[in-house]
Order: sequence, then C-alpha cells, then structure tokens
Amino acid sequence: MSTTCLDTTRATSVPLVSRTDPSRSSLVRMGAGFRAAYARIARAIRMRRAERILHEMPDHILHDIGIARGDIHDAIRNGRPWRDEPRQRL
Repeated sequence: MSTTCLDTTRATSVPLVSRTDPSRSSLVRMGAGFRAAYARIARAIRMRRAERILHEMPDHILHDIGIARGDIHDAIRNGRPWRDEPRQRL
C-alpha cells in the first residue's frame, strides 16, 4: 500500500487576500465614508454647542466680543467679518 505524505510545513507565497481585491478597496472606501460622515456630525454638534453658548451670553459680553445677537449664526458658520476699527460703544 502506497501512502502520500503532504508537506504542511512549507509556507505558501500566495496571499489570502490580494491588495487589488475589489472587495478590499470597497471596504476601505466605505470606512472613509464613515469617517467623513462622523466628522460632519461632530462638526455640526460643535457648532450647535457654540451657538447655544453664545445665545446664553448677555448682550454686553457679545458687544465686547464684537458680535450682535442676530449675527451669532453667521459668526459661528463663517467667522466674524474683519473690521479695521472696533465697534463703538453706544
């Protein structure tokens, strides 16, 4: 009776998943999409929190900062407009 011996100690040079595997690249793209969505959500939360904090401040502090109460939303989203001169006190 003849027996065949399989050599299981040799390492194979064929990778289990190739780097050009389309399913791997789609997973990478999906991960990037999740990271981008998370970053957008985190930014929106930070902006809403900053807007809420500014709305809670009294008018005289907002005046010192140089933001009118009606400009809070735009100031948070776009930054304050640059002014050469500070606002004059009333």
